[in-house]
Amino acid sequence: MYIRNTLALLASLSLAILTTAAPAPLAVNATLDNELVLATTEVDRIALITDPTNFVFDFAHAEVKQEAGGRIVASNTKNFPALIGHGIAMAVGFIEPCGINLPHIHNRATEILFVVSGEFETGFFIENGGKV
Repeated sequence: MYIRNTLALLASLSLAILTTAAPAPLAVNATLDNELVLATTEVDRIALITDPTNFVFDFAHAEVKQEAGGRIVASNTKNFPALIGHGIAMAVGFIEPCGINLPHIHNRATEILFVVSGEFETGFFIENGGKV
């Protein structure tokens, strides 16, 4: 169920990339952030987000972080309220030929990577001497 919901959310967000609408205003404040984190159920969490635009993240009009070899557009709990309480964030990366996604960590988190076009080599390290 969790995986299906996550994949549905990813698919919905992918469609947002194609939109040309102006970015939606975020109607989130510190009090609402806390209420979303403390919500007991997903139904309670969704009921707290009264502005439907907070369920859409427009990757086409979001802040872009440009680096040598590519760029990334990221959603997180600060700019996409629907993620609050789920322990996830999402990003769309554009890696140019011979570009590299620098080694980085996600403490106790998982990264799912989809390659849309081209080839990509990847690797990972396991903590505490775990089998690789």
